Amino acid sequence: MHLSTLPYQFLANFKNHIGTYLIIILNVISFGFQDHSFNVRSLLSEGANFAPYSLTNQPYRLISSVFLHGGFIHLIINLYNLYFVGKTVEEKVGVIQFLHLYFFYGITASIASCQFNLFTISVGASGAIFGSYAFLFLKEWNESNTQRKSLLINFIIFAFINTIFIRHLNIDVYAHLGGTLAGACSFILLQVFQKSTTSLLLWVLPIGLYFFIPNTQPQYYSAYNYTIQKDDHIRSALNSYYFVSS
Repeated sequence: MHLSTLPYQFLANFKNHIGTYLIIILNVISFGFQDHSFNVRSLLSEGANFAPYSLTNQPYRLISSVFLHGGFIHLIINLYNLYFVGKTVEEKVGVIQFLHLYFFYGITASIASCQFNLFTISVGASGAIFGSYAFLFLKEWNESNTQRKSLLINFIIFAFINTIFIRHLNIDVYAHLGGTLAGACSFILLQVFQKSTTSLLLWVLPIGLYFFIPNTQPQYYSAYNYTIQKDDHIRSALNSYYFVSS
């Protein structure tokens, strides 16, 4: 490989995987604008997924959270796996379908996180990546492709890192499971109907999760805030009664 040909090879690679590179670039830009203290307050203000907000009047958090990360290590782990699995999925389904599937996986993972977590604040692309792995693994297995071994190794490493550092990185298990389920559903639907237009039916899953499963988290959060406010009011009243100034 001659050094003079590297720019041309990179441009060709970029052109063939423009969807994957676009998502990577968006993640990097978003990370650059984040408050690098990565505390709960800053993540929440930047658009992190939080059920009491996401399931009520701030549904944009379901997708904005997919482009936020909780630290540099979190970002690097996700981008490495996105680069590997994203390019391969894009080669098989095309850029438009890949972007459609990626956003579907990410949003479904976010909704799953909201439905099964109480007051968890969640960020990261892992749910969408798990969905991409699930789709690609089933597709490779169905086609008896020789890439199954490298795919399986990368997925095991990705899952292992997420499992080992589950406490340190505050891994959202339900988002991962939701993304994996979305990936499996997308493969089954596209395999059965074998038409790209039928992928629109995939949105029945997140829409159903969002609108038709009882959203108790906002009610719990409202009750919690009400209790806190009452406690503060009682504490303030007691302080004013017992500690009057002379």
